[in-house]
Amino acid sequence: WPQVALVANYVDGYEREYARAWGAADQLIGLLRSQGLFQVRKPQNGTSKFYLSTAGVAPATLAERALRQGIILPDGPPAEEIGLQVNATILRRPVESLARSFAGLLQA
Repeated sequence: WPQVALVANYVDGYEREYARAWGAADQLIGLLRSQGLFQVRKPQNGTSKFYLSTAGVAPATLAERALRQGIILPDGPPAEEIGLQVNATILRRPVESLARSFAGLLQA
C-alpha cells in the first residue's frame, strides 16, 4: 500500500505529463535519427516504448556508458535493440542535451 499512497500526488497531472513526455520523446527520436548514428523504431499502433539500436556497439555496452552519464537504460537479456520506456523522467533534461549524450555513448 505505500506505493498507492504516492499515486494521489501524481494522478491529476498524469495525462498532461505523459503527453509532454511523448512530445519530448518524439523530438529526441527526430534528433537521434537526424544524427544518423542510431536506428530508432517506434512501433505502429501505439506503445509506451520506442526501440534504439546502433551498429558496432552492443546494447549492454550502451547501457553501461549511459549510466556513467546519468542516463538509465534498461538492462536485461542480450538483444539487438534497447526498449526505452517513455515517462516523465525524460523531461528532467533538455532534449538536445539528451541527444548529445546519446551521441557521446558511441565515442566513449
